[in-house]
Amino acid sequence: MNNTISYVVSFALMLPIQGQKRSASYPEESRSVLSADGRYALSNANHEGGAPNHELVLIDNKTRSSSKVISYTRHIRVAWAPSGHAFFVTNYDGSDSSVCLVGSVSISLSVNDVSQLLSEWSKSRLSRKEPGDHLYCEVTKWINESQILLRVHGYGNDHSPNVVEQYMYDLVKRTFDAVKSSPSH
Repeated sequence: MNNTISYVVSFALMLPIQGQKRSASYPEESRSVLSADGRYALSNANHEGGAPNHELVLIDNKTRSSSKVISYTRHIRVAWAPSGHAFFVTNYDGSDSSVCLVGSVSISLSVNDVSQLLSEWSKSRLSRKEPGDHLYCEVTKWINESQILLRVHGYGNDHSPNVVEQYMYDLVKRTFDAVKSSPSH
């Protein structure tokens, strides 16, 4: 059995439009999301049958090539950086957790697990996650071309109060800074 997946893409329809939305939630939305210069598009591919049910695909409109970014089973949120050279993915991979990824297309496709880096950074609540805890790490927005805002929220297995923490991550310096947040978020 051939497990090769082919992506059929209408490249003529992938032209940048002024003011076009640069984010999407998949698999809920079916449209591709273009980078600012229109060179790249992030698109969803659904699979019938076994898990994982979906793939996020990066399409290079110049070379007409495509690359799998990630496979996922539930849902994701994606957004391009202002210049279109990077994107983030929040992968809601479990009923009690999520994973944050940042991808770059500057030289070739590369993807880094920012939530893992945050977990290793000792101040984060993610580093103290207990079995049964519901903790989610989400990228909420691009602050600028090289910085993203992450939000950690959830509650403990013992139904302890909601955890809400925010961190700014600098992709160039690979550093985190805690951001003061209000409990109403």
